[in-house]
Amino acid sequence: MGIVFHLTKNVNSDLSMIRLSIHGVIFRFLKQYEHRINVDLSKLLKIKVNDFIYFYEEEVQEIREISKDLLNELKSGRLDHNIVEYRERYGLTEDDINKEDLIELALHLWHLCDTTLSTGKLLVAYGSVFDWISTGD
Repeated sequence: MGIVFHLTKNVNSDLSMIRLSIHGVIFRFLKQYEHRINVDLSKLLKIKVNDFIYFYEEEVQEIREISKDLLNELKSGRLDHNIVEYRERYGLTEDDINKEDLIELALHLWHLCDTTLSTGKLLVAYGSVFDWISTGD
């Protein structure tokens, strides 16, 4: 499973200005290590396959804070061991998931929220069945 976030002009438009895909391997890492990450990720991780959610401005601000907090956790190095452990557990490589991927995700999500809040566009997310790595879960 993966999650796709994007901006849209209004509820009847599927034209995206910015799109962010959280691939399954990263989604599963965040879900599996949620209890070790000092950030409440529930706003991101509760999205299920076929869910289609429009976020209110207050929720966008929450997601912005989540991405900022996740970025701080990653930059502090507190999750480095967990990333390595996750790769070893599932036979993954740095090409599959690394710290820079997660930092990039947090930065892009933060930017997506900032753009949403400054332009008046809508932030949308949906759960997708796409996956580019299978970890056997």
